[in-house]
Amino acid sequence: MTRLLKAIMATAVDDGLIRRNPCLVKGAGTEKSPEWPVLSVAQIYALADATGPRYRALILLACFCGLRWGELAALCRCDIDTKTGTVRVTRQLTEVLGQPPIFGPPKSDAGRRTVVVPEMILPDVSSHLASFTPSEADALALTSIAESRCGTVISAAGSGCLRSPLLACPASTSMTCAMPGTSLSPTPGRTSAS
Repeated sequence: MTRLLKAIMATAVDDGLIRRNPCLVKGAGTEKSPEWPVLSVAQIYALADATGPRYRALILLACFCGLRWGELAALCRCDIDTKTGTVRVTRQLTEVLGQPPIFGPPKSDAGRRTVVVPEMILPDVSSHLASFTPSEADALALTSIAESRCGTVISAAGSGCLRSPLLACPASTSMTCAMPGTSLSPTPGRTSAS
């Protein structure tokens, strides 16, 4: 609110309506948001264990590689190279309430990137690809039980969760919801992929 009033008053000064902007209080335009809680390594592994084998790689890639929800949902087998220990991010899956999910570019040009996968989670990622991802290069890597190929989206939500039909895991709605004492249930009304 302070920034808006300051901008309005600055325009009034520019237009010659007032001589001086009265909204020049030091620190008044500075917004400080609280720091987001960060999971410890032990908490990340506890969450990965709690979600079960199918979602273990999802949790570990999200937490240790810093990938956004939509980026994880759009990963295909060919994007994950376990030999070099890298994940190539070239797109994201976006959801808008009442519309089918769509694949599109990452949020910014910097979003197109290759991310190094920590060596300690490579066995989990390899195991996931072997157990849960179809062998085709264009197969989505991190799917729910209702699997699909990259060009086809199957609509099926899991666990009563209105999240991605590709990743119907209630715990994956937000990594920050996994702090001790908080719920792993999805955030009501939140359907954005990132």
